[in-house]
Amino acid sequence: MKSTLQKYGWIVVTVIVVAALIAGGMLFANSIKNGFIRDTNSFTDEMPTRIELEKGVSSSTLINELKTAKDNTTIVLPVGESVDMGAGNLYFLSKALENEDGTGKNITLDLNGGEIVSNTKHSNGYYYGLTVPDGSNLVIDNGALNITTQSSSSSAIVVGTGATLKIKNVSLKSNGACIFPASTASKLVIENSTIEGGSYGIGTNRLESSKIKITLKDSIIKGGYCALLINCASNTTIKDCEIEGAGWAMFVRAGTVNASNTTFKTTDGDVGYNNQYSCSYKNFKYTQNSDGAPYWGEGFQCPYAVVTLGDYSNRDYYSGDAVCTFNNVTVLSPNRSTVPHVLCAAQMADKTVNLNYDNESQIGEVVIFGEDYDYETNGHPEIIHNGTITINGQNQ
Repeated sequence: MKSTLQKYGWIVVTVIVVAALIAGGMLFANSIKNGFIRDTNSFTDEMPTRIELEKGVSSSTLINELKTAKDNTTIVLPVGESVDMGAGNLYFLSKALENEDGTGKNITLDLNGGEIVSNTKHSNGYYYGLTVPDGSNLVIDNGALNITTQSSSSSAIVVGTGATLKIKNVSLKSNGACIFPASTASKLVIENSTIEGGSYGIGTNRLESSKIKITLKDSIIKGGYCALLINCASNTTIKDCEIEGAGWAMFVRAGTVNASNTTFKTTDGDVGYNNQYSCSYKNFKYTQNSDGAPYWGEGFQCPYAVVTLGDYSNRDYYSGDAVCTFNNVTVLSPNRSTVPHVLCAAQMADKTVNLNYDNESQIGEVVIFGEDYDYETNGHPEIIHNGTITINGQNQ
């Protein structure tokens, strides 16, 4: 006769297995609920964590939560909450995005339909913007950012070396330049958002780097001077966007741009500096050389155009070619005689400007700097392009 254990042992084993499965399932479900499930296709030091803040969030609370947060943490504001960062606290928020060893964190900030406001001057007389630290990855989602900067030339958000900033479903406004990918290997991704800067929407610095990458998708980019300024050997992809500036929609002194299903337009061709340095195309008189040629200056010291490709300064600041490909792109000018649709220039011998567009694109007239220019009235010698300008495969 079988012993009791032999007779009923399979039942005991079955009960143990079922209990283990139930316990494992409860642990799995609890992990999902608390946001601790790890992506099995990626192995990182920290499991994803979700922290939902309670109502009445202060700037110090937000900073402390970010400071103690580990990699792969999502910080969620209360629904519709407005957080005033006060005087200079964006500086401390920026520092909170660094680990103790100085490396950048991977953080998602879910605004949850709310906003972050920073418009108070620090006691030192300075307005602080947000800096995405070197090597960090910051995602800002679902809300609004309103940031006052020191001046029109200052940036609301600066993206550091090797850092990535992704903005999606966000309205970002600033009196200065909204976003500045400042260093080598900076990456910027804008999706389904509106970026509106008092001077520039997005602007790069003159760097010898092809590692800066900018991706714009389903978004509106506006600038009081120029919506999109690209002046280094970078890579920019634009899809399904509206790019709008007062004097320039897009200015590419150097860099590669691929745009599709996008509209570029200027509003009135006037950025408020309507003088010889920054004015309508035919009235441009700026010069930096004894020969009297109308060389372009830095920044927006250039003639207006909806899209400008290349450079006509006599300084080797903007290394790299200006290469632009348009597919189903529309370029709109308020007045072709004062604001050309597309303006191309290549003053330096090593500068190449290459524009290609398909039959679906409506880009208007392409003007080579110097065409339709009143030399006698403006008192300048003939404009000579020492570089190469190619439009749809044809040298100009």
